[in-house]
Amino acid sequence: MQIVIGSLPLGKTDVFDYECIKTEFFCVGLPLFPVAPVSFYITPSERRSAFLADSDRNAAAVSVWAATRIPLHAKSVRAVYARWWGLGVVLLAAAFEPPWSGIWLLVTGIVWIALFIESSITSDRAKKERRAFALATGVGAWPEIQYHGTAQRVFDELERTWRSRHETSDQCDWRTVAPVHLNAEDVCAFYALCRYARVLDGDGWDEKIEAAWKRLGAMEFAEPQVRAAVVSKPLLIVVLLLVLAPVLLLFFLAPAKQKPGMDLSGTPTRAPTNAKLISDTTWRYHSPEHGFSLTLPSERWSRSTPSSHVVQFTTDVPLPMLAVILSVEKQTSEAYMVSLPVFKTELENQKGIIGKPIFQNLTMGSDNFYLLARYRKEGPTVGQVVYLAISRSWISNTGITVTVLVEGQGTEQSTRQGSPEYPELKRAAESICLSIK
Repeated sequence: MQIVIGSLPLGKTDVFDYECIKTEFFCVGLPLFPVAPVSFYITPSERRSAFLADSDRNAAAVSVWAATRIPLHAKSVRAVYARWWGLGVVLLAAAFEPPWSGIWLLVTGIVWIALFIESSITSDRAKKERRAFALATGVGAWPEIQYHGTAQRVFDELERTWRSRHETSDQCDWRTVAPVHLNAEDVCAFYALCRYARVLDGDGWDEKIEAAWKRLGAMEFAEPQVRAAVVSKPLLIVVLLLVLAPVLLLFFLAPAKQKPGMDLSGTPTRAPTNAKLISDTTWRYHSPEHGFSLTLPSERWSRSTPSSHVVQFTTDVPLPMLAVILSVEKQTSEAYMVSLPVFKTELENQKGIIGKPIFQNLTMGSDNFYLLARYRKEGPTVGQVVYLAISRSWISNTGITVTVLVEGQGTEQSTRQGSPEYPELKRAAESICLSIK
């Protein structure tokens, strides 16, 4: 595959009976910018018109074509960027962070389709106008896109032709003729004269142009013997939507993007350098009602109102965590030991658990008994994982069993053993679960 470095005529638009407009672009693989502030009106070289007096009969190194310079044609330039760069810009929009990626994807996709369609079709009125210009001047170029000198030359030729045809009639001066009195064969020439006069002389011709257009719009023209391929508007829209639909589908069905150290909602999952899950300033909670205490490993924790639990604590710094006293039961040590197999079975049968829970039986150098379980569970959103530690602690001096659950929200990576966050997350959860006294 060769990479083109140089200039190429691109942006083919306003196609009509083998005529079209192109703009020469400087290319390095892809078109970058117009070489000069001009475009080219391309026609077959055998056509005869005053419009072609200054044309290049060897445009694009093909001798059968003639290229006439016109001012830079914005529609042709838009066509180049829409066709060569449009889809790439749409795909790049997906690189933005949510929710902007979805917004920009839709905006750029709609703009791309609109520009593609606008640069690839010609309205029915424009086609009929250009047929009238072609019959009157030999070329279907409308005067508004021409340089002043070119338009003046075509206008002078039109006036000479008109005078020669009406030399002996009362319509020799076309400016005094009312459009309703025109013969059918003179409508195209009169319409062209009015349009050129407006470009050269300024305003004042709109009324006659509209009156002539009413006559012209009611006329039927024979189609050219050879026509350039025309893509219908509905077909073009369908093709573009078929191209864009897979891109949108892949984007909206793909898992949401995730920033390093953030969960899908944008909440930090990695501890900042100036924040720790376990700090020197701990907070010890005492329950006068049940006669136990719980130590939270940082002063950033706060008590919240539980829905059906004994007591509940939360923190958002440096990552979301939740500590809950699920239950407090009066039990003997024997009843506590009997309850452990049931507790393990219920835990292992929970839905959404990733892997198997890890159990540890501990005494912590006292008469108290602790069963600690660590496991991970699928979170409420795609890609989110919750790290959990749960303990059943029997306190000998009060004869109660306290069940504590600690959750830490994160991602598959941040809650996995071996990740930078895992050791601190594990230590914080275990310190809370085993702090019951």
